[in-house]
Amino acid sequence: MVSALGELLDRGDAWVPEHSDGQWWRALHTAMILGLMSGEAAGELLVRCMRRISDEDDENLEDWLAEHWPVFFGNKPASLMAALRGISDDRNRYWYGRVTANAAQMGLAQQLGAAAVDELLVRLAAAAADETEDWDFRLLTAITLLDFPRPQHRKLLENLAKRQKHPGAIFGLEEIEKAYGTPGYLVAQDRIRRDPWDFYQPAAIAERQSRWDREDREARERAARGEPPEEDVGDYDLLEPYVRDTPKIGRNDLCPCGSGKKYKKCCLSES
Repeated sequence: MVSALGELLDRGDAWVPEHSDGQWWRALHTAMILGLMSGEAAGELLVRCMRRISDEDDENLEDWLAEHWPVFFGNKPASLMAALRGISDDRNRYWYGRVTANAAQMGLAQQLGAAAVDELLVRLAAAAADETEDWDFRLLTAITLLDFPRPQHRKLLENLAKRQKHPGAIFGLEEIEKAYGTPGYLVAQDRIRRDPWDFYQPAAIAERQSRWDREDREARERAARGEPPEEDVGDYDLLEPYVRDTPKIGRNDLCPCGSGKKYKKCCLSES
């Protein structure tokens, strides 16, 4: 089974725009299947899939799978931690893919036990504190520290919060106060408990089809009014160091609501 799934991922037509005869969906379904399989070989192929998504800059797959990596790796062996760390430590890779690798590591660490979680948090704190690191990567790495609050990381989180501009900040002092003032405040665990395979439930399928029909209709209406397509309205940086005067939430940045999805796929329509 793993061998067959690997052949699917290696096919070029698995990495084409999603509107091309449905071939693009193979990669998504392959990841979903691999997430159910607990063996090391399945995990190694899932890591390969994660790398390929990042290499191909496949924003659609990134968005679809953003929340699910912790669950996919929550049943995998500890031997995969090094491969995931290789992705998150690769500074030549776009920060979004590195953040998803961090999320996958946390899913793996949680099922390995408290010691593994604490060890991972130490590494993530070092990355979040590293002034030579990518700013967006630092902030989204810090979100995990906020989800698993430890006293030794509070000062770091407060420093990062103060350096963000509002509105549009990923987190602020209020969120830190809530995290450290609420017993058992583990947002990440709530996310990890979500079931990716609800994707295949009839109600979820019907909802997607209805939403896509609505989006297609709205796109036609925009075109009839002579307005540009939604994807062409412009990209803006979400977060930069505090010297920037007018930060905006970028469409391709992670949504401030903490869903793990990109802003354009989450709360942009509500803003």
